[in-house]
Amino acid sequence: MYRLGDERAAIREIQKYLHFVSDRVTKEVPRIAIDGIFGEETKEAVKAFQRLKGIDESGKVDYLTFTLLYDEFLQAKLLYGQESYFIDENVFPIKRGDMGRETLYINLMLDELRAVFKSIGRVDLKPYFSRSTENAVRDIRSIFRLPDLPIVDLDLFDKMRYELLTRGKKSN
Repeated sequence: MYRLGDERAAIREIQKYLHFVSDRVTKEVPRIAIDGIFGEETKEAVKAFQRLKGIDESGKVDYLTFTLLYDEFLQAKLLYGQESYFIDENVFPIKRGDMGRETLYINLMLDELRAVFKSIGRVDLKPYFSRSTENAVRDIRSIFRLPDLPIVDLDLFDKMRYELLTRGKKSN
């Protein structure tokens, strides 16, 4: 069970699921940062999700809450898929120091690609293009045999998106 004050890698997963549900299913669940800390914002998002599902609003992620949250995440992912990762091509290239929705999408995509390509370094699931994002970008560029640049250009973005889309279809 996870509660206020917990700081674990699993908290990032819970926050990722809450963020996905908030972004693609309902605005009743407030959007939160994916920072790995089970703070007040995460607790309130959990309570909102519990309220939405009609279960006890404890703000704690017990087995029932986790199961419902994960099911909601999977259903939303199947329904909306990675097609929701849309970035206007006018924002490219994206580089270290950039902030916003686009950089969050890049970090989420890199995090999902780590499941397939173990050599990709960890990234912070935040809307910020940090040094760890830059390192992961260099890793994925090497995997895709692209020039060693510390940026996400449209070519790299399209390759990442394609990999996520086709990987999802292969696993079904």
